[in-house]
Formats: sequence, structure tokens, C-alpha cells
Amino acid sequence: MASTAEMGVAAQVLMRDAHVSVCTLHEPGIAETDMEKNHHLLSELFLQLGLPAGPEQINAFVAAHSPLPHGTSLSEATFWNTAQAAFLREALEQDSDWVEAVDQLNEALRQAPLPNLE
Repeated sequence: MASTAEMGVAAQVLMRDAHVSVCTLHEPGIAETDMEKNHHLLSELFLQLGLPAGPEQINAFVAAHSPLPHGTSLSEATFWNTAQAAFLREALEQDSDWVEAVDQLNEALRQAPLPNLE
């Protein structure tokens, strides 16, 4: 059986670990757990696909490739290379941590581009 001192130290460790867990769930900027980091930004998806990821480049890409033809899945679009198409298809099929960014891109590419008013 553990002594009172040993139990006190164990309780302090548990309390510290519990506090760290609460902080990681509720305070941005503190180390995130794998469960918390469950999605990626659209710019991160563009980097993952090997594409320029600045806001202007993303907007230009969407404008150049939208709207996707009706009935064409995102991964079947003709402008992807084989690796990019496979990544997008697998992200959706496996409901991976990329799925939110892939859905965001899919939605953006389904919209007609805004007319140039210049």
C-alpha cells in the first residue's frame, strides 16, 4: 500500500495532467491533442496538393476551374493529376481530417465565378 506522501504526489500528478488536458481543449495556443486537431485549412489543402496556397492563388484557381460540370465529382475533375485526384478521393472516402477542407474546395468549385466588373 502506498504511503500518504506517495498518494499525495500521485494526486498532484493526476491533477496536473487533468489541468493540462483541460487547457489543451479550451485554450488556443497551447499544445493541441491529436483529437483536437481534426481538420485543416483550405490553404493547407492547397499545399498538400502541391499548389500555391496564398489567398490570391486560391481565388485564381477557383475562378479558373469553376463551376465543375454537373455530375462530376471533385476528384474526377480533369485539372487534377493522378496523385491529387487520389488524395481527394481518399480524403472523402476515409472521412479523414482533410474532409472539411476538401468539402470547402468542392463547394467553392461548384459555384459560378463572379463576373469581372472592370
